[in-house]
Amino acid sequence: MRFDNNGSSNGQPASLYFGDIDVYEGSIKRAYQPPTDDGSSVIEAKLAEFKQGIDGQISTFSTEFGMRLSSQNSVLNDKLDDFKDSINGRFANYQQSIDGQVATIVSQFDGVLKKTDINITDGQISFGTGKTINGRTISSLLVQEPEAIALIAKLIKVKGDMVVDGSITSRHLASQSVRTGHMESGSVTTQILASNAVTADKLLVDSAMINKLISNQAFIRELASQRAFITQLTSVGISANDIRGGRLTANSGVSSFDLDNGRLSFYDNFTGVFRDQANASSQGLFFRNDDVTINGRRYINSKAIIGADRRDNDIRSHWDQGGFNGMIVDTIKGVGTGDHDNADKVTFVGDRFNFTHSYNYDQATGINPYGWRITTWGGATIAPYGTNGRNTNIQAGDFLLINNGNNGVWLRQALRTLRTALQHFVNAGFATDDFTPQNGKPMRTALHSSIRNAVANSLRDFDKFGI
Repeated sequence: MRFDNNGSSNGQPASLYFGDIDVYEGSIKRAYQPPTDDGSSVIEAKLAEFKQGIDGQISTFSTEFGMRLSSQNSVLNDKLDDFKDSINGRFANYQQSIDGQVATIVSQFDGVLKKTDINITDGQISFGTGKTINGRTISSLLVQEPEAIALIAKLIKVKGDMVVDGSITSRHLASQSVRTGHMESGSVTTQILASNAVTADKLLVDSAMINKLISNQAFIRELASQRAFITQLTSVGISANDIRGGRLTANSGVSSFDLDNGRLSFYDNFTGVFRDQANASSQGLFFRNDDVTINGRRYINSKAIIGADRRDNDIRSHWDQGGFNGMIVDTIKGVGTGDHDNADKVTFVGDRFNFTHSYNYDQATGINPYGWRITTWGGATIAPYGTNGRNTNIQAGDFLLINNGNNGVWLRQALRTLRTALQHFVNAGFATDDFTPQNGKPMRTALHSSIRNAVANSLRDFDKFGI
């Protein structure tokens, strides 16, 4: 009977286990019966029997050969010695082969089958043991080779300290405590990782509490930190209850926000602050710079525009046309007021302007809005608004009474002319004169002195007005 174990195809140690083998003579099948002697005694008996036979053959051969060749010279004796050495060598090789086979010790107690295998070959020693409990096999194997020692077991227990001069490479390492100067691992799975420093090309963490993290590049799905110092942060989205910093700068460079100095700067036309909503007027405050040529030189006309557009959903598109209500501030740096109309100008755009003390009803004073209204659409007028016109007044140094187009007479000039006429009337002395009415009867008339005095007093009032 022969069983061969030719090793494995993947380079790993291979073991061959057998149990419940019963060899007997006869043609009738019987139930398994354990041997009367254990395996070790049988092997030792067979080995002793073989050795005894070999020794007897060597002894007999030596005696007979020595008697027949006793008369030969020493050359033949040397040949005999060589033959004996060859026989002894063959025996030694056979004995080594026997020792190299698997020595199996099988014992069965309470349904538990235990087996221990020892295999000794050239360049390798393997020691394996296993047991089978109710059809479930548990085994371990130790293979020693000149290059390495392989230990294959479900569980390895080490009591005391283990010192490793080299490195430990492991696919999975589970330990309550690991202290090492350097650990290289393909995968580390742990609930808590405490380390002074972790250096890795990639660190994948689903959830972590880190006291200090220094990384050249990190992709973090969720990060909760009380404080972080980051030289440069690139992120798709940032959400925070409180963001503090020195400066916010746009990727395109068109705007920046200096938080420390409270300065929001824009570096392109039509940039600003806007309120956008579907089906609503576009509102905003924006800025633009346009080139302008004055007296052959190039200047920049700067505009600050604030308002709303009821015709368009983008206030930047038609801010200079109808439908826009707001204010436009024009300035040109380095240009005097008389050199260009936009050098220093503020334009209010709207169909109606109300100058009132409140926008709506004032609950504190119980008064509705009142004041002046300027209308620009249709006829341009200035009129009292929300109050009795008799209670309003306009104060000015002079007024132009327009007659045709923009031509007219100043009110102050008209009053001066009237004063001159009355002065001539006074200078005439109100002398009497003959008067013939239409009925043809002549008569002499004269103004009463009281009228003369009244006209003179009125002229003195004109003098008080500074006319």
